[in-house]
Amino acid sequence: MYELLNCLDLLHREALTRLLELIEAKAPAIRMDMANDVAIQTLLMLYNFVPDESLPAPALAHATFIPLDEIQVAPAIQMPVWVPGGALADLPPNAMRSQTFEDTRVLLCRVEEQIFALQNACLDSILPLDRGTLDGYKLHCPWHGCQYDVRSGEIQNGSGLRLESYPVRIEGDRFLVGFNIPAHMREAGAA
Repeated sequence: MYELLNCLDLLHREALTRLLELIEAKAPAIRMDMANDVAIQTLLMLYNFVPDESLPAPALAHATFIPLDEIQVAPAIQMPVWVPGGALADLPPNAMRSQTFEDTRVLLCRVEEQIFALQNACLDSILPLDRGTLDGYKLHCPWHGCQYDVRSGEIQNGSGLRLESYPVRIEGDRFLVGFNIPAHMREAGAA
């Protein structure tokens, strides 16, 4: 894809170079009219043929002109991938277990009828949390003695740090774990 775009760019640049040379040789007076046309002005700026400061400001009739450096591109939409986690009966209330999804080690915690999915490693380490204990919504790390809230993954020391968490969706007697979901959507519960 990159090579194709590169080829198109080279073709456009060569064509624009030839076009500008023809205009300069045959009708140099047109150059100022071109600079006043917002579409032509934008095209020339895109290909760096004319420095921004040498072009006149667009006329009021062209109030729709937006310089490229002011355009913000929205991030690509990431579609959630829902992976089967298993049967609800396999994870009894107030229990937890480790499960690997692809290359991701996840700790599944069930508190009453809710299931929470967190990274199965204490913060900044590879030490698994599935060897710890679950007390209501609190997960106790067996290695460092720290505690996490399984609802958010937040460590309970006031630092605001948190484990990676994954949304869980219950469908009938089974549950699914969501991956590829941006953090702001997980926190807002939009997944």
